[in-house]
Amino acid sequence: MTRVSLIISPRLGNINEAQVVEKGPAIFWGLTAAVSRMMANYWREGETLRVERREPTRPDPAKIPVL
Repeated sequence: MTRVSLIISPRLGNINEAQVVEKGPAIFWGLTAAVSRMMANYWREGETLRVERREPTRPDPAKIPVL
């Protein structure tokens, strides 16, 4: 199963994580309302999107593919 973790800094304070998970597809892709609802349902049922509260880190530049 694919999992997508959205890293949110604890410094941002109180955030409704359930709303972040619900709105995730629209946030990521700027989808229309109908498509966003459909994707949100798929992601919710598959528990694909989850929120992690920790400080974000930068990836190692050597691991980022050059296009």
